[in-house]
Amino acid sequence: MNTPIPINKDKIRAEYEELINQLLDDTIDAKEKIEIVKSINFLTETTFAKCLANSDYVEFNDLREMD
Repeated sequence: MNTPIPINKDKIRAEYEELINQLLDDTIDAKEKIEIVKSINFLTETTFAKCLANSDYVEFNDLREMD
């Protein structure tokens, strides 16, 4: 089994909340909102990767340890 990766759910929720509030803010222009969406996508991908890594569904090796 993989070594569990800590997931701070409260921190993730707070980050999502802040990003969503920015996305819904009418004073922010579309160009800035693109960056906000990129941040939301990155947060989603990293959170999902941690959840997946902590599951029994996948097994991974840290290649840095093999050097």
